[in-house]
Amino acid sequence: MVTEVPTKAPCNRCGLETQQVILYAREVSDPDQSESEQDDLDSCWVDKYSVLECRGCNSISIRHESHIGVEEQLNYYPPRVARRLPLWLGSVPIRIRFMVHETYWALAAGCPSLATMGARTVLDLVFLKVVGDVGPFWAKLEAMQSSGYISRRQREHLERVLDAGNAAAHRGFAPSADLVNQMMDIVEHLLQTVYVLKHSARRLKRETPRRRPRRRPRSAV
Repeated sequence: MVTEVPTKAPCNRCGLETQQVILYAREVSDPDQSESEQDDLDSCWVDKYSVLECRGCNSISIRHESHIGVEEQLNYYPPRVARRLPLWLGSVPIRIRFMVHETYWALAAGCPSLATMGARTVLDLVFLKVVGDVGPFWAKLEAMQSSGYISRRQREHLERVLDAGNAAAHRGFAPSADLVNQMMDIVEHLLQTVYVLKHSARRLKRETPRRRPRRRPRSAV
């Protein structure tokens, strides 16, 4: 049954919060709760499920509102996209691509520590693919720089991501979503440098018309 009154909800396809129609809604509460317990806000719980259809792109999602006492929790299925995958990710080797996907899923699920560890793992996989297992992270960074894949400034940026990943893995560091997004900016920049931009530059060179040679002026007689 379609509810006429629309509701606002995030849409993964549109990439923003949109007006959405409630196609179906159902509320579930504790069936074993006595009448006396219903007055106790700390013990009662209610789950509300809504099937939503975006008015902009017609995509379907499910919203789950969980009320336990005075606490509320809101989840969407599929999970809301916290950061969109880059369009060029198909140019990245499949093993590294899968790890990027897992890192993005962790970010969307609200797991910043796991996302930070994932970012560090992506870098390690790139280093192993490009320069091999030459030792610890500092040695791999040295090899990447000496091979010309990264600059001195890029190396400093990558060191910050590796430090954050180590802190998340060994010291319980849980950065904000904004910090994780900045880390992924650095990671994606490396992926583009190693796997994407060289192909773009070759295509640009191939398809750019060559400049005609200038004619030499005739010498005066």
